[in-house]
Amino acid sequence: MKIDNMTSGINYGYTGQPSKNNQGRKQLGYEQYSGTDCQQTGQWQASLYSVNVIVSIQKGTVMPYHQSQPVKWKLVDYGVDKELTSSR
Repeated sequence: MKIDNMTSGINYGYTGQPSKNNQGRKQLGYEQYSGTDCQQTGQWQASLYSVNVIVSIQKGTVMPYHQSQPVKWKLVDYGVDKELTSSR
């Protein structure tokens, strides 16, 4: 008995192409380490012991170190806050 692929014509909510608003955008929760080039403009958070550090970083900028130590940064927001912008 032959079973044909019957998915044609069924819409699963995925078009195969990213929406224009999210094209090339990294998902919230995306992680990067200090010293690497930032892959997404936005607000990044590092959890250090019991302290959360949040900075705004532009795409292409080197991810900052915290007190001369490498840390893992997590993307938490796509907005950029001028007061949080990394001076690196």
